[in-house]
Amino acid sequence: MRLRRWSALADSEYEIRELAWQGLVTALGLDASLRGPDGKVGLMTHVELLSVWIGSSLPALMRMGIDGMRAVVQQVRRGSSATDVGATWLPNPALETFQKIRLALFDPEAAYPIDEIKALTGSPRQWAETMILLRLQAADVRVPDAMPRLGAEWTVPVLDEVARGASPELRALLVEASRSLQAS
Repeated sequence: MRLRRWSALADSEYEIRELAWQGLVTALGLDASLRGPDGKVGLMTHVELLSVWIGSSLPALMRMGIDGMRAVVQQVRRGSSATDVGATWLPNPALETFQKIRLALFDPEAAYPIDEIKALTGSPRQWAETMILLRLQAADVRVPDAMPRLGAEWTVPVLDEVARGASPELRALLVEASRSLQAS
């Protein structure tokens, strides 16, 4: 893979990053596998999640998405199937849980459905965790509480990076959340 393609995934413009991701998905022949029986994308696969991470304004999450796409490219080049790389359409296993998450995202009085998210596995679980994690873009003080309760250790680099530029209150919460996750 030429450096230009990876540079486009890290471009400062979201639209360029999204086009680069889509170009890789197309070049790898994964487009069709991301679509459900109705022809629509279901937004539950690992590869689609990488698109969200790449599109994030959280630099650590964007880097995780780029690294994830590099791994997908390498796996496909070695002969892995769409299923092997997490690019096969999945139905949403918990529509009500995701609806509760959506409602809680913008209602600071609503609690995230932690126990319901804990019951999820694989890519859907990481999607749910990502939805909450992205609220750090709006300095949501509920995020540092949610990540340790979910045991979302993969979020530590994002929590640490956001903490460095956060308000003192949010910084303290993020540092404690990161410590808690690293200790688990």
